[in-house]
Parts: sequence; structure tokens; C-alpha cells
Amino acid sequence: MRDAEEQLRLATTLYDKRMAVLALIHLEQSAAALGRLEESVTRGRDLATRIRHDRFLRSGIENIVLSNLSMSLTQMGKIDEALELARRGYPSVERAGRVLDLLDPYALLAFKRGRIDDAARILGRAEMRIATGNHRREVVEQNVRDELMRSLRAALSPDEFSRLMKEGEALGDEEAARLALRE
Repeated sequence: MRDAEEQLRLATTLYDKRMAVLALIHLEQSAAALGRLEESVTRGRDLATRIRHDRFLRSGIENIVLSNLSMSLTQMGKIDEALELARRGYPSVERAGRVLDLLDPYALLAFKRGRIDDAARILGRAEMRIATGNHRREVVEQNVRDELMRSLRAALSPDEFSRLMKEGEALGDEEAARLALRE
């Protein structure tokens, strides 16, 4: 966190708005990783406001800001707002080729929306892609995955859980993500 705070001080001194936003993203994610979700959401909302008002800042960053904010809101149980942000941010996530990064948070969002079967399918896709690819979960995404795994195992029988995870493996990343975002 100290590095991000130092980066923010430097960006402020240099009047570098983009560097400041990147430092603020690191601080927001650090708060989320530490379980300080209120702080993460406050920082996320500030970032969303900053990028909404500055097109230069939005480029290449919008998908990160909206996705992180949606993830923290989901963890806090603020599902309607999380879903709205996830839907708004999804096109930029898809354009950036970062759909895989969002499968765990989208699976948790589906679960908290009562779409337990879809949540297991989305997680099945994420697990398969991570196991077979050159990808690892960041701390926040791992925390989300662990919470989701506990919730799914409590909600589903072992056979049902396995069947749904297997069904998810056959989905494409975009198809799995859309399960969480549909009406």
C-alpha cells in the first residue's frame, strides 16, 4: 500500500492524472484484498466519477474500475448496483479481452442473485480455464472464488455441484459471463 500511496503523491506532484488513477486503483484493490469493502467501494466510486468526466482516463481503465467496484458491491450484498455496473462495464471488459478475469466475480453475482446453478456453471468455466491456461487469480479474485466455493458447496449436493461445474467447462468465457448478466 505504501508504494501506491507514494505513487499517488508523485502523480499529484507531477499533475499526472493517469498515474494518479492507477495508484488509486492499487489502493482500492488493496482495501478489497484486506476485506475493507466500504473503503474499496468509496475509492471505486471516486474512480468511476473521475473516469466518467475525463475521456483520456477512461481509455483502457474503464473495464478495471467498473469491474472492481461491481465486485466489491457484490461482496457487500449491494446486488442491484453491482449488476448495473457489471452490465455497464461488460462491453469494455470484452473489448479488452479480460472476460476470464471476471468469471469468479460474475459467478458470485449470479449466486447472490439466486442463480445458484448458473453460478456453479460460471465457476466451472473459470476453474477449467485457469487449470488449463497460463493464468492465476489475484488475491481479491481468489477471495471471491473461495467465498463462492463455500456457498455453492453448502447450497448444492456434491453430485449436482459436479454436474453443473462440468456443464460450465463446456461454455465459452463470454457465454458464461452472460449467464450472470442476463435478466
